Amino acid sequence: KIEPPGLFRGRGEHPKMGCVKKRIRPEDIIINIGKESQIPKPPEGHHWKEVRHDNKVSWLVMWTENIRGNNKYIMLNASSRVKGERDWQKYEKARKLHRVIDKIRENYQIDWKSKEMRIRQRAVALYFIDKLALRVGNEKDEDEADTVGCCSLRIEHIKLFDK
Repeated sequence: KIEPPGLFRGRGEHPKMGCVKKRIRPEDIIINIGKESQIPKPPEGHHWKEVRHDNKVSWLVMWTENIRGNNKYIMLNASSRVKGERDWQKYEKARKLHRVIDKIRENYQIDWKSKEMRIRQRAVALYFIDKLALRVGNEKDEDEADTVGCCSLRIEHIKLFDK
């Protein structure tokens, strides 16, 4: 199911709240399908924007939404074989990380005392990600909601206590 047209809500006090989301048409849609699979027919009088055969991604349908210009996706079902394989690979990576996590923790604790501010900041960020399970986060444009992750925290997001 593709999002119907309507008013954009966003999260929190999103600056683009109330903008109109346009109807998605077949001409906006990129289909990602196996080379051997039959391409679904678009509704009569329409055509797909593009048909791809990329087995490196887990999305089936992609379009660009008109509010922020972001790509939106319809993903594989969580119970699909391909999705299961990707999840398995992710957990295998976590198992490998588990073998070296003590060394990583030792290194970031040593880096807390570095002479270089950049290295100390990275060490604190790693600590927050590790101990508080914060997502990494990234820079946001002014027209996006002010959600934060570790790398976009500001002083007003943190309160320090004596104990």
